[in-house]
Amino acid sequence: MNYETKWGKKVWLRVHVKPLANRNTVTGAQLIIDDITEKKRLEDDLRCLSVTDCLTDSYNRRYFTQKLEEEIERARRNGNTFSLIMLDIDHFKSINDRFGHNAGDLVLKNIVELIKNRIRKIDILARWGGEEFVILLLDTTIKNAVRLAEELRESLSRMDIPGVGRVTASFGVSTYCSGDTADTLVNKADKMMYEAKAAGRNCVRYMNECE
Repeated sequence: MNYETKWGKKVWLRVHVKPLANRNTVTGAQLIIDDITEKKRLEDDLRCLSVTDCLTDSYNRRYFTQKLEEEIERARRNGNTFSLIMLDIDHFKSINDRFGHNAGDLVLKNIVELIKNRIRKIDILARWGGEEFVILLLDTTIKNAVRLAEELRESLSRMDIPGVGRVTASFGVSTYCSGDTADTLVNKADKMMYEAKAAGRNCVRYMNECE
């Protein structure tokens, strides 16, 4: 049980209750109370590590894939629409080379904070790997996903990161189509992102509606 003391301290308690009986008649009870606050904290930390990226505090790839597969199944049953945005920070290696890895880490954290402040609570932002991130936008058409990607691209390009300056990112957008799997949907967004890279970076490319 979660308990708050009269001094305002929040603790987790494990309570054992054992009835005391005399000739089949319950005469009382024995209570044993253990403070398991530290154990619960460790459990919460491990649970957090299993689904989040430690550096940026966004979700990790494993958790994102799980949620994406769940959303695909929901779309198959109910006909829901959802979209993906994938982005890659432009010239990220040169940022690390010029300013150091600590500066690179700061760039990643700032970008995650910017995105989190813009997307909805129901949307899922994950670090896909290195300097790549992916956003699952529930109940979102390709048109609205592209609009959001453009807004994020512009906001990012105007953000001044201490010790680094301004950075840009390339965005790829895809939407769920009947028959898509997690792999095909991610691959479409990834392909569009690399088209944005090929087009000169700092832009958005997207796949048209399902044919």
